Amino acid sequence: MKLSIIMPTYNRPDTIKQVLESLDNQTVKDFEVIVVDDGSNYDVEDHIKGYKVSYFKQNNSGPAKARNLGVEKASGELIAFIGDDTILDPKWVEEQLKTHKEKGPNIAVLGFTPWHKDLAVNEFMKYLAPNGPQFNYSLIKNKDNCGFGFFWTSNISLEKKWFNEDKFDEEFPWAAYEDIELSYRLHKKGLKIVYNEKAIANHYHEYAPKNYFEKQDILAKAAMIFYKKHPELKTELIDNNKMKLPHRIARFILAPIPKIGAMQHLFWKLERRYYFTKALKTLGM
Repeated sequence: MKLSIIMPTYNRPDTIKQVLESLDNQTVKDFEVIVVDDGSNYDVEDHIKGYKVSYFKQNNSGPAKARNLGVEKASGELIAFIGDDTILDPKWVEEQLKTHKEKGPNIAVLGFTPWHKDLAVNEFMKYLAPNGPQFNYSLIKNKDNCGFGFFWTSNISLEKKWFNEDKFDEEFPWAAYEDIELSYRLHKKGLKIVYNEKAIANHYHEYAPKNYFEKQDILAKAAMIFYKKHPELKTELIDNNKMKLPHRIARFILAPIPKIGAMQHLFWKLERRYYFTKALKTLGM
């Protein structure tokens, strides 16, 4: 089966060439690469000259619309989504295709996305992934049926037929919940997510607490869009992420105390709830 790899990009000149270089170095060569520029403020097309890709550009509208455009242009029976900051191991394509062949139809293949070895991984990044709020692989209980919440478009593939009726919902203008909302709809139609930890896409992106917590307002807005479309998921989307009285007390106690290790991670968990709940209040929730 031919694989079409879709990579939306927005203002990532420092990593996009590294991602494309990693695609050139794959052990399996029978695939196409589609780059969709989501209105970057530099000349992406000029930046990627010399790489075998199909290039398309749209006005800045978000990754949902960019991926839909990529799917529309794709010729493969299989569609894969990667990030413009995920540098692939040489056997990534091989492992994705192997899992589809072994497990059969009606699956999505989720790969493993660790931090890139060349990054200086700080303590906050260790909190975020691979077992934290950004990527939490420790929550996978069944590798042959992970659940709809593991449709992470930094490293996943599925049959193109799933897009005959369903697309990414373009009402989501951010990289927040647009992938999981699609996954939920496909899950109800029978899609299962299979995990292959050998399909590795290395995340080359540094994070700091301030910027991450400031983006909780975007996550809250996206959660509200998701909730209004699927109110049966209110507990998972809203209630399980809100700050409750015990969390407030713990945050108050921990705030002035010097924190390291597990205590620091606990405080960041509380901070995430605090900023998410604060954003929800501005939305009337």
